[in-house]
Amino acid sequence: MTNVIFVGRITPNKRIDNVIRHFNAYQQLFNPRSRLLLVGSYAGFDRYHAMLAGLVARLGTSNVRFFGHVTNAELAACYDVADVFLCASEHEGFCVPLVEAFREGIPVLAYAATAVPATMDGAGILYETRNPVHVAQLVDRVVTNRELRDRIVEGQDAALAR
Repeated sequence: MTNVIFVGRITPNKRIDNVIRHFNAYQQLFNPRSRLLLVGSYAGFDRYHAMLAGLVARLGTSNVRFFGHVTNAELAACYDVADVFLCASEHEGFCVPLVEAFREGIPVLAYAATAVPATMDGAGILYETRNPVHVAQLVDRVVTNRELRDRIVEGQDAALAR
């Protein structure tokens, strides 16, 4: 089973709706046994959370789990099972979860917007299209190509060292 993870506040600027669409395409086209772990508080954004749950239902996407706020131990457990970190955020300052994923050795795929490219510092994979099929293909390449995955993680380690 492939585990795709997003960690961060569940807010509209994070474009969790696009994460769900990208994951749905991945699940439909490549791996029906995959799972999406959405980890982060949605306090104050209950309507957005409800809209996201509705999107999951409309798309018929299975194995999507909203964790909400978690303890440090629970967060570590989520990272332990993650195969790829997927970020679709359109507005970020520094985006600490990207660096956390680097530190945990999880390949990062992130939408190339605002400060995300600077945070990633040449590591991970940046994508510039919101096309779910394109992003699903990227996810599939990362989780099925061990050599590519290793190169991504090595690049992320080098970015952390800088």
